[in-house]
Amino acid sequence: MNRVFLLQIRSWVLVSMTAILAAAVAAFPLIILREPGGARAEVLADPSPAGGYTTVVHVQTGSRMRDLVEELERSHLTTGRALLPALERTAHSAVPFTLPRAGGAARYEGLFRPGRYRFEPGALRPLTGGQGDPRQAALNASLIARRLLESAADRYAYLAGLPRGDGSEGEAAGATAQDLGPYQVIILASIVEKEAVGGRGYEDVSAVFHRRLAGGTPLGSCPTLEYALGYHRPFLTQEDLSLDSPYNVYAQPGLPPTPICFFSDQALGAAVRPSSTSAFFFVFDWTSGRLLFSETYGEHLAKADQARRNYARLYGREALRARHPDKYYEP
Repeated sequence: MNRVFLLQIRSWVLVSMTAILAAAVAAFPLIILREPGGARAEVLADPSPAGGYTTVVHVQTGSRMRDLVEELERSHLTTGRALLPALERTAHSAVPFTLPRAGGAARYEGLFRPGRYRFEPGALRPLTGGQGDPRQAALNASLIARRLLESAADRYAYLAGLPRGDGSEGEAAGATAQDLGPYQVIILASIVEKEAVGGRGYEDVSAVFHRRLAGGTPLGSCPTLEYALGYHRPFLTQEDLSLDSPYNVYAQPGLPPTPICFFSDQALGAAVRPSSTSAFFFVFDWTSGRLLFSETYGEHLAKADQARRNYARLYGREALRARHPDKYYEP
């Protein structure tokens, strides 16, 4: 009997500090508040009108490939060992550009859109006996990979049609003044998705990053660095900021080598057409649910400090340390 698998990956971002010059970082103890990310699965039965049960794979906005693989394995639909090769085979025909390899492997975050993917009764047969039959895992993986990658075909067509250059060809060209290629736009959209907490402020967040790219300033994106760390912290430390990784966009200018999550159409639109804000910094105050933008670094530090105080006053540091001693601490 097939089942409905809802893959719900939530990442609550509490405070995201932004690009800080190396001298400023050294002068000010950087404290960045975050709620731990996590995965939660719910298995529901979805009867089909034709009989049997439909399997629905729900890819959550902001989730990562690792989250998806882990949930598919827990749901006994396929394995990472089967899914990743299936994605690589399918990507040759479904993705209109060559995927760079990070850490010796292709990364698939950002290459298919979040949503619910429905498979008819009997299309995906649950694996049995631990890892199950490798052959069945491969068959399921091929079906899943094709559906996921083909879902983004209209995105690729949209990106391929964007004018490029100096902005002389209209609104879209002006918005892509950084002359980002399609894959670079996808990378930026994934960062915008993670930074625009609660689905707010996509265009303003994008504008800040476009401005930093234009000026050669490090992006300073916390979720991007956390992608390399493999987990979220409420307080990023100086040690975190010194991580030797191409995803440490505090230490180096430009975009990371690959996207960091699956992103919404809103994030993609914002990556192409940012707002006209003059802000250069932003911080998220989780207690108010607001992104706070600033034009100057001094103004930004004041808002970040207030957001940190608000969080500590509401939740208390000691309670957080007791609950998550491995992640909740100050530098």
